[in-house]
Amino acid sequence: KDKYNYSLSVLWLYHKWLDNQPERTNEYGGNWFSKTVKTITEWDGNRQLSEETIADFEQFLSLIDHLQSYEAQINLEKAFSLSSLGVNEKSLKQKYTIASTFTLETLSDLLKNIVYEDELILVSYKELDTRPHTVGLFKIGDNYYYYDPNAPSGEIQTTQIHEIANIILSHGSSSRVSFSVMSFDETSFPYPNQKDFLTKTNPSIDDDILI
Repeated sequence: KDKYNYSLSVLWLYHKWLDNQPERTNEYGGNWFSKTVKTITEWDGNRQLSEETIADFEQFLSLIDHLQSYEAQINLEKAFSLSSLGVNEKSLKQKYTIASTFTLETLSDLLKNIVYEDELILVSYKELDTRPHTVGLFKIGDNYYYYDPNAPSGEIQTTQIHEIANIILSHGSSSRVSFSVMSFDETSFPYPNQKDFLTKTNPSIDDDILI
């Protein structure tokens, strides 16, 4: 899964967003992602599959491969436009990015100011000389959803933002954590200025690493 955690997280975010829309904008709504992942992980490789299940498997793997080929976040809009993930001509736009090392207090403060409903948020962890590990973060109402493709539980749900901060820091407090906030609409939110936020929480931070 390590190789595909980016595309799995992107696809999970898309379907989390899709399942939260008043009217379905794509045939792959109705928890299609979670149902398909569950079926794939539970398949023993021998049991005969229905034609519908085979079609779901093939579509799922095709989407993962497609998104993986556009792993650079700046190309996600193009990836969605070229895939079968139709959203009634809505375009995916990157709205905010920030990256640093965080304490529990500063990370909780940041999350309170960048996590809004219906925003697709990719969170990436980076240790020196390691491949980034990417997970998804999504909000519906008062509930926060965190998805780690490598975790046995997959999706975690909580109403407490500090719990999300704790989970993120459990990957290693020395990890450089980056956030990429994306959306299919033009709604503006009061995201904090990156430089102001990072220098306020860490006055000794080097200007060269500010995003």
